[in-house]
Amino acid sequence: TNELHGSLFEFLRNTNLDARPFFAGHRSVFKRNQFGGTVGGPIVKNTVFVFLGYQGTKVRGNPSDQTYTTLTEAERRGDFSASVNKPTHPVTGEPFVGDALPREMMDPAALNFIQTYLPLPNSGTNLYRFTPISKLDQNQGIVRMDYSITDKDRLSFRYFINDVPQTSGGSIAQDWVSELPTRFQNSTLTYTRIFTPNIINDFRFSYIR
Repeated sequence: TNELHGSLFEFLRNTNLDARPFFAGHRSVFKRNQFGGTVGGPIVKNTVFVFLGYQGTKVRGNPSDQTYTTLTEAERRGDFSASVNKPTHPVTGEPFVGDALPREMMDPAALNFIQTYLPLPNSGTNLYRFTPISKLDQNQGIVRMDYSITDKDRLSFRYFINDVPQTSGGSIAQDWVSELPTRFQNSTLTYTRIFTPNIINDFRFSYIR
């Protein structure tokens, strides 16, 4: 319009405001802040107009824990006597004596992986509960310009960007964390021509990256 208008907004979540998940023993550390604003108005009244918008999102932590089954301390040593699932010999199919794996059948690489990456249970006998590592810094922006050349000719340009550097993964080992940056851009140029009250041509050229 020929008047300047704008808006501001803010959305907040954090650990202190969140409720504890029903089955969780505690509230996970989580912060989410979403904010932004818009402004639009004339550059030249009745002829050239501009609109700008921005939204930022920052997230730290995760609103809930995750749980998965891991090996007990006895199972790490090859002792499955107290386990529900019992191992059997890969060739004969027979159970092992005492439901225990012979040491010579344990692969050193597998043992090293278990000791390095597989955590001990911290919830129940064989469950590991953890809060996933999560970090998000999202920036979204849009700009639009409209130019009324004549009563029959109108030119518009719009550009949008969504830039999302983010990190996600588990808290078991730093090796498990992934960097997942994403950037999306879209621009469109539009020319509208009114030939007659019954004939209108709308030409659009878009570029997406």
